[in-house]
Amino acid sequence: MKTLTNKLSKTLSIMLFVLVATLTTGCGWIESELIESQQVKRDVLKLCGAIDKGYSTSDVKVLNWDFNSEMIGDAYTGYIVTYEIGRGYYALVSLVEFDGTSKYDIDLIYRGRSLSDLNEYIYNPLFD
Repeated sequence: MKTLTNKLSKTLSIMLFVLVATLTTGCGWIESELIESQQVKRDVLKLCGAIDKGYSTSDVKVLNWDFNSEMIGDAYTGYIVTYEIGRGYYALVSLVEFDGTSKYDIDLIYRGRSLSDLNEYIYNPLFD
């Protein structure tokens, strides 16, 4: 009986670890509402000059996001977000959400049609 209890305890510990790791790595279980907000999508369009070309927030889609480990603190959380504007035009942004407020900071890292160029920025040691 003691062996069974130890095995169950170990299994539960592993399952809890996997759950916590999944939640904290941006695997889609938790997501900041800010990433999908209309205001941020408008800012992405402005940063890319896409508003002048007739694009609207409904043309902006989140393709991928992850936490920016360089921008996580007690009062803010940073994200690296890949947006697609229309079809085949991409924007990579650094988005910092300030906890307990509606404030955020957004910086354009890359804009263009090449996912391989965009990925160069994602895998740059700056975001490791």
